[in-house]
Amino acid sequence: MRLLKTSLCLFLACLPAAAQDKTAGPGRYSPVWLGKGERLSAEQIDKSVAPVLAQKPDHLVVLVHGYGIPKDETKEDYAKVSEDVKNILQTRGVRSAVLGVQWESAVPGDGVPWQTEDAYFTAITRARSVGHVPLRQLLLEVEKRSPNTKVDVLAHSLGCEVSAAAIYPELTYKDDAKDFAPAYAPGTPLKTNFFGLMGSDLDYDVWYKSQMPFSAQNPRVGMHWMTISSYVGDRDQALIVRKISRGFAGGTAIPRMTEGQWDTLMGNRTLMLDNQDVPTTHDFSQYLSTNRLQRMLSTALFVAQPDQKPKPPEVAEVDKIRALPAQPDQIKPWLDSPYLASQITALWRLEHILCGSSRHLADGTIEDHARLMRNTPALVKAERKDSKCVSIKRGYWPTQQQLTRAGAPNW
Repeated sequence: MRLLKTSLCLFLACLPAAAQDKTAGPGRYSPVWLGKGERLSAEQIDKSVAPVLAQKPDHLVVLVHGYGIPKDETKEDYAKVSEDVKNILQTRGVRSAVLGVQWESAVPGDGVPWQTEDAYFTAITRARSVGHVPLRQLLLEVEKRSPNTKVDVLAHSLGCEVSAAAIYPELTYKDDAKDFAPAYAPGTPLKTNFFGLMGSDLDYDVWYKSQMPFSAQNPRVGMHWMTISSYVGDRDQALIVRKISRGFAGGTAIPRMTEGQWDTLMGNRTLMLDNQDVPTTHDFSQYLSTNRLQRMLSTALFVAQPDQKPKPPEVAEVDKIRALPAQPDQIKPWLDSPYLASQITALWRLEHILCGSSRHLADGTIEDHARLMRNTPALVKAERKDSKCVSIKRGYWPTQQQLTRAGAPNW
């Protein structure tokens, strides 16, 4: 097992880092260095927050990079993404500012075979400390000074650990990362308009293991947007290797949550799963491509002002499914939608109609059959007759179209 963990860390350490951008100038984004998670002084907070808020943004977009990136090597990616962000929002008449979070994610030893495992878990511990302390300090100060500014957090890879620790300091973890710093002002909720998790290195079941309740009346996050590698076709290669060591990453699997978590997020329409154009390279700028940014930022603007028209296509489709009568024949066709968010919304509704609750999303039954479809699709039909899930037992899901694409045609 140690050899497998070492192979994961070597793979992540060898991922291409962005080259330094010599042309990145002021105004594209405001960089902020958060080190290893040390607490910021009042002067440091002011120097980081004041220039951002001086731009009087309607939306503040916060970028958080992942593992193994030296301080200066975020510049090219952050400059490209921030320019796209500002152009997209400007065309919609929205003033924006971009905060580029930099943290000490490059750990000595991450390229040495017998040290990579320790380096990786050091980075995880550090990521949670950065989220718990200086990032919470900054975002709470932004909220205090400019309560009308909408905060949209776009995190990649291990940066999802950073941002989740900031937004949900009550999360608990069941892994080998130890001794991360306790959260700054843990009882003070941090309001986030949009939380994008791209190629997430969070455990896919961190929500279930933590048993953390989401609030239905006063949600902490207006929209969780999670990329999920396709269950049919090419996938993020770094996260496949990660599976061997730490289990399934959030960026590769339908999230495992408790029934209450599923029902709160789906009932409030605060969870969107995105399977569109997920890169195989785990690259930051490819995850935050112009196309994905357009889709995400359109959704973030809608979350901030839900009365605007028209709705973003993915949101409109999900709402259409949510409004259908409780009749399986009307909901079933949406299981073949190209959008994973629509597929899961339809499946969630069928689960409540046919099985009485979200328990088969919560207990892993749905995810287990998704993996079966990915790895041995011909076995799906053989397994159906004994399934405790009515949607699976009746052959509604996985659909025949999905099975055919996976290599198990109906003949």
